[in-house]
Amino acid sequence: MSKTDEFEKMIARDMRRMPLLFSGFDELEKQLKTCIEEVDNLTKAEQKEKIINEMRSRRNDVPKELYGEGQSLTTILEDVNNLVYIEPDPYEEFLKPSPDRVLFKNADFANTAMLSHIITTYLSVLDLSLLKPVSKKVTKETTFWLCSLFEFEKGSAIFHEEMLDGIVKCGLMSILKHFPDYSLNGYNSIVEKPPIFYVSAATPSGYGSFIISQLGLPASCLYTLPTYQDGHGSTHCIDVKAFASIAKEHKEQDMVPCFLLAHAGTLVAGHTDNFEELLDICDQYKIWLHIEGHNVATRAMYSPPSSIRTISKANSLTLVIRDWLGIPGAPVVTLYKDTDPSLAVPAGLTAYTSSSSTCLRAMPLWLSLRQIGMDKINFAIQSNADLSQQITAKLTLIDNIELKLQIGCVSAVVVFRFHIPSSKFIADSEAFDQCLVVWENSVNKMLYRMLCIEHPKVVLEMIPLDGGVCYLKFSPMQSAQLRRTIPDDVHDICNKIKHFVGLVVDTKEKQEVFNRTLNDQTNVQVEIRSDECELGCFRYVPEYCIKPIVEGLTIPDHDEKVCNEIDRINRIILDQISKDYPDIHFKMLNEQSFKHCSIAIGLITRAFDCSLFAEKVFKIGKETEDVSSFVASFGDVVKEMIQTATIELQNEQMNQFWEEGLMRHIPIVGSMYSWLLPPTPSVVKGRSFDLAHGSLESTEFTLQHHMQVQEATFPNGQLLTSPDVEE
Repeated sequence: MSKTDEFEKMIARDMRRMPLLFSGFDELEKQLKTCIEEVDNLTKAEQKEKIINEMRSRRNDVPKELYGEGQSLTTILEDVNNLVYIEPDPYEEFLKPSPDRVLFKNADFANTAMLSHIITTYLSVLDLSLLKPVSKKVTKETTFWLCSLFEFEKGSAIFHEEMLDGIVKCGLMSILKHFPDYSLNGYNSIVEKPPIFYVSAATPSGYGSFIISQLGLPASCLYTLPTYQDGHGSTHCIDVKAFASIAKEHKEQDMVPCFLLAHAGTLVAGHTDNFEELLDICDQYKIWLHIEGHNVATRAMYSPPSSIRTISKANSLTLVIRDWLGIPGAPVVTLYKDTDPSLAVPAGLTAYTSSSSTCLRAMPLWLSLRQIGMDKINFAIQSNADLSQQITAKLTLIDNIELKLQIGCVSAVVVFRFHIPSSKFIADSEAFDQCLVVWENSVNKMLYRMLCIEHPKVVLEMIPLDGGVCYLKFSPMQSAQLRRTIPDDVHDICNKIKHFVGLVVDTKEKQEVFNRTLNDQTNVQVEIRSDECELGCFRYVPEYCIKPIVEGLTIPDHDEKVCNEIDRINRIILDQISKDYPDIHFKMLNEQSFKHCSIAIGLITRAFDCSLFAEKVFKIGKETEDVSSFVASFGDVVKEMIQTATIELQNEQMNQFWEEGLMRHIPIVGSMYSWLLPPTPSVVKGRSFDLAHGSLESTEFTLQHHMQVQEATFPNGQLLTSPDVEE
């Protein structure tokens, strides 16, 4: 076969393979395009990430919570859960917490109030033309219902979040009534005849200053009215006669009595002012009377107390419906008498606003009040008032419980404290009375902590009265509906108070016997803490920790070793007596005011035997003492001191060897060398070891005077002599 034929056959074979080759090229082209697209996407992603990182690097102040693309809802809810944290109480370790201790329990209709906030959020996104009719209807109906409940005739309402916002707006309304051109001329219209705002001495100090500052008035426009101090009324209520004379005096001085803030239940003591007489004075001088306080709630009852019935004649009221009925998130309501509608708008006393976030503030009350109904409202407020009366009646039967009652007036707030009259004690002086107050404050603080832990459904508050005296306050109007407080809870807490008071009295009576008995025991030291509610505190100190092992011996870390030994023994005593007396609380104290740790003993019963307890403490302490180990620890220290002194002697001998020279110590040659060049006489005559200080001393004085004396100078100038040990 010719070469031409072979070439043609080869071409024909290759042509048959071409389709297969082309199909491989197509597949390769597709893969190549896919790879190019992936590379492009990856490049774009890298470029995008690079740009984002550059932008982040320019904003180093971005909080970590907002960094990146945001956090998951699960993480956010976990953070919210961590925010709701109850501070652990130091007394909780020996008190028995209630199994149903929770932040609050929803009332039956509280879920409706929570639902109302969702509805309000949904409605707020509607067009304002659709939102206004809804807002107007909700606000108008809620205002009408509240005015009917509290029999507040010709009243209007505003809804706000802060307690004092309504009072500020009512104060501005009172200024506009006396100074119609105030909205135009401002401060210039009141320069000649300044308005006067009156608050009670029982009003929280910040209330009056806040109102005046919000209205832009000087501090001279605020006047604090005195309370009764002569026994004719409560020290937390306005002195009506003094108010009448002050208002008359201000009128004669060309001042304008303008506004009075009175209380139906003061913030601290819960006492109610005399509104009948205050109304007469306010009508006489055209003063705007505003009333606030939790006792205002009793006006909505079917049969309100006589001291509260006249509050409907006031110019304005503050209603805290959310506390009284247990409606979480509901706004505070201010009812006012709209005698001149033209002044309401400049004073800000209007419920209709163009803001979608504020025009539906009445929605929680509108839904909740419709669901509750008049009968349940009356029942809720009546049950709150009954709780205060029940706990008052039970506390009056307990000895050594002092109640801060307002004579002739029913209050929804109960204020009480533990108190032992000083007449029961032999000592009677101002200093003793002050110490007694400090001790009683510690008792009341402990009572408060105990009740809060064991009875969380009864909400108490610690308040200072009468110059720093601690009282406990129970205000069911503020918490009973949310916590579902019932009469059984009041009964249980009163029994607990009675039992606690009995323990405190028994402990106080045993204190003197306890201190005397333990002081008679050897090695037992008693610490007195007059500001603590306890029997006392003590420590056991072994004999070998009181006296030094060797007189005059100064050992490094001696005090620390003694403290550790005392702590060890007292911890063993604490463990043993805690087992022997399981009903009594013992606690180890390591306070800075004590040199060593001490064991504190809590409240005891009358059956507690102080003599038997002292003997048991002494017995356990003696059995726990370990003199040999304690002394052995100091022996090691003495050995270290001797070894250090030995090394110093060896170093001194070596130095002396090199000073004399090597030639003097070579046999035969050394004696010849010393004869030719006699050595210089040594200055040091010898060394003695000072055991007290662990140091080497010269014996020159001893050799010169033929007696061995060690001198140590004390701050008083005396000298201590002790023998040294010759080395």
